[in-house]
Amino acid sequence: MITTKFRTFLTLSGIAFFIFLAFVIYKADQGAMPAWIHFLYHFPGGDKLGHFILLAIGAFFINHFFRLKGMSVAGKKILIGSLVITVLITLEEFSQLFTRTRTFDYLDLTCSYLGILAGDYLIRFICGEKSGNMKKTCFTLLIIPAILSCFLPSCTEGDGFLACLNTSYLTIDDNEPPAGYVGQEYSFTITASISNEPADDDFDYSFKIKGFLPPGLTFSENNRFLTISGAPTAPGEYLFHVYVATPESEDRSNSDPCFHPSNWKADDDFLIRISE
Repeated sequence: MITTKFRTFLTLSGIAFFIFLAFVIYKADQGAMPAWIHFLYHFPGGDKLGHFILLAIGAFFINHFFRLKGMSVAGKKILIGSLVITVLITLEEFSQLFTRTRTFDYLDLTCSYLGILAGDYLIRFICGEKSGNMKKTCFTLLIIPAILSCFLPSCTEGDGFLACLNTSYLTIDDNEPPAGYVGQEYSFTITASISNEPADDDFDYSFKIKGFLPPGLTFSENNRFLTISGAPTAPGEYLFHVYVATPESEDRSNSDPCFHPSNWKADDDFLIRISE
């Protein structure tokens, strides 16, 4: 059972967590995610893992706030907190369809749902609603493959998983943009490439920028190169998000057993600092 002191600690921690979560969502909607937050998930699959962890923590705390109150559905107890956060995160993810600086992603939503399941299970376990070893085993057998499916490509044919480790995927360089100065010519080039593919110049690339470029700068595309140039007119720090994709993904979806749509799109945050 949870003691009074521990319950108070969980309450205060939960409040702090949801303030932080609201801050992250607000900054993401503004296209101005702080660099230190971006650094936390700046690795392959990091955003998906982030969705899983944040929603697991969120489900844990919101069910704590609701004191594990639930409703019976088909003889099973459904926690109200888990239901509430599921509805909220679903609305938030679909709202990205109408937000200029965000991109809707089914995999993000799937990993969020898996996180809610994990948080739901954890709070039940800590509070003494034990389900028996068999149920824990079944949960583990279901949740681990589901989590892995968020980060790894599907490999159901051909030479199996090892062959998929060498599959091609799209990348975008993460070089830090140089500092610029008001009134002086500025140029920075972002390069997309395809791993394990020596002929990546033969592919078509499509770039998209969300966020804010420094006033006076524009961008131009040339195959797999995106160049930002011009003469800045105002000082400040400007964070923007670059997306790149290749139409070839549609052609490979039926022919490559290791194909995964996320392999053929990439994105990254960039921060340009302009001084007087």
